[in-house]
Amino acid sequence: MTIGTNANLEEKVKYFPFEVDFEQVLEALEKLDAWEDNGYAESPNELKGIIEDHYTEVADFEAEIKRLNDENADFEMKVFNLEAKVSDLEGEVADLKIELKEQL
Repeated sequence: MTIGTNANLEEKVKYFPFEVDFEQVLEALEKLDAWEDNGYAESPNELKGIIEDHYTEVADFEAEIKRLNDENADFEMKVFNLEAKVSDLEGEVADLKIELKEQL
C-alpha cells in the first residue's frame, strides 16, 4: 500500500515511514535552515507574541503622539494669547506716545 505522491513529509513519516523520500527530508531541512538564517527562527506562538508586542508598542506611540499633539495645541494657544497681549501692549505704547507728545 502506498500513500501517494501528494502526501507531505509529515504524513509520510507518520503513516508510511518506509516511503519517506530523503530528498524531501533534505528540502525540509533546507527550508528550516533558511528560516533560521533569515532571522525567523521563532515558533508561530513566539511570532504571535512579537506581533502583539509590536501592536502594544504602536498603541503606546499613538498615545504619545496624541499627548504631544495636545501639548502642542496648548503651546500654540499660549503663543496666540501672548501675541494678542503683545499687540495690546504695542497699542498702549502707541497711545502713550501720542499722549506724551500732546503734553510736551
